[in-house]
Amino acid sequence: MKKILFLILVFLLNFVSCQTNIKSNMNTDAELIFTKELDKNISVECFVSNGNDNFAWEFKIKGKENKTVDKFKINKQKLQEYSPFANRPDFYKQLKVISVFKNGDNLVFLLDKFGQVDVQLYSLSGNGSKTIIPVKKYQLSPMDTELLGEDFQDVKLVNNTIYGLSKHLRGNSGLYYISMINLESKKALEAAVNVSSKDSVVDQKGDHKTIVQLEDSSSKSTGFGFKFLLLNNDLVDIEKNNSKFILTKISFKPSNIDKTKNINNIIE
Repeated sequence: MKKILFLILVFLLNFVSCQTNIKSNMNTDAELIFTKELDKNISVECFVSNGNDNFAWEFKIKGKENKTVDKFKINKQKLQEYSPFANRPDFYKQLKVISVFKNGDNLVFLLDKFGQVDVQLYSLSGNGSKTIIPVKKYQLSPMDTELLGEDFQDVKLVNNTIYGLSKHLRGNSGLYYISMINLESKKALEAAVNVSSKDSVVDQKGDHKTIVQLEDSSSKSTGFGFKFLLLNNDLVDIEKNNSKFILTKISFKPSNIDKTKNINNIIE
């Protein structure tokens, strides 16, 4: 009987010790900002913590293997020097995870870092290094207590290329942007599409191939809105409320990125 009681006591002590270690290794202040199931074997979770001197982010994967993919931080003073809006409440939440994909042996993160949009590639079997592909930069716009930025309304991965549809929340209501990021060449291009302009090009061939279809948030949620069918030869077939609207020609160009003010320079 004494032996049984002793074993029970040992078990309880080990259990309490284990729970204490788990709690000590967890950041109880961490806030979950993004989660997505990539396939039946792997999902991703992203957290942010608001510390005394730094903001800290952690990207984790769960599944057959649970591990941290990346951890980084930004000093609060350096962030204030970087952006005039850094003193606003919850400004750190302007670092957003737009989407995450699993592409072969890589994890692909599309991030909005306070108006600087980057793709970050992580190898699932590598040494933890990451590759950053600059996509675009835009200006955050203050409005009352909010900061309005770029709203990525649809993002898809097709044949090693990320396609994104976005618009600035304080810009021209009819102006959309289509981003195209090639994960092999590590190059990003962008084209503007203005649905307010009803100028349509003449379809000379009529046998175009659809590369990807992107929908604005209204179309995705209600079925009524704009759909953009990106065709070969840089043509976009636009549908409005599920009806043919216009066929327009676009021009993909590299985004004008000011390399002298790069948020990655203050990320530790």
